[in-house]
Amino acid sequence: MMIGIWSIFQMVPSITQTKSRFRPKGWFTEREEKIVVNRILRDDPSKGDMHNRQAITPKLLWKSLCDYDLWPIYAIGLTFVIPQLTQEQYLTLILRRLGFSTLNTNLLSIPATFLTTITVSQRLL
Repeated sequence: MMIGIWSIFQMVPSITQTKSRFRPKGWFTEREEKIVVNRILRDDPSKGDMHNRQAITPKLLWKSLCDYDLWPIYAIGLTFVIPQLTQEQYLTLILRRLGFSTLNTNLLSIPATFLTTITVSQRLL
C-alpha cells in the first residue's frame, strides 16, 4: 500500500514531464531530456509514433486472448481478483439482509477490504 501511495508522487507521465508541484526543478535538465529521448528513439524508432493511443477493438482483444504468452498474466490476475471481488460483493448484500444500515454496512466492509489488501500483498512477497 505504501509503494502504491509513493508511486503516485514519483511516477511521471513521460521523461519530458518530470516537473510538478512536488518536484519544481524536475529530474532532468532540458539538454538531458533531449539526450534521453534521442537515445530511446534510436534504440526503438516505433516508440516515436502514436500507435499506442489506439482504442481496443474486438479484433485486438481476440488477438490478445489468443496470445498464449499472456496467459500466465491472465491467470495471476484471476487468482488475485476473483477471491477479493466475490467477497466484497456478497459481504455487503449479506450485511444488508441482516438489517444493518447502509452506513454500518460500508463501515463493516472496511476490515474485509483491508485484510484482502494484506493477503494479496503477502502473496506477492
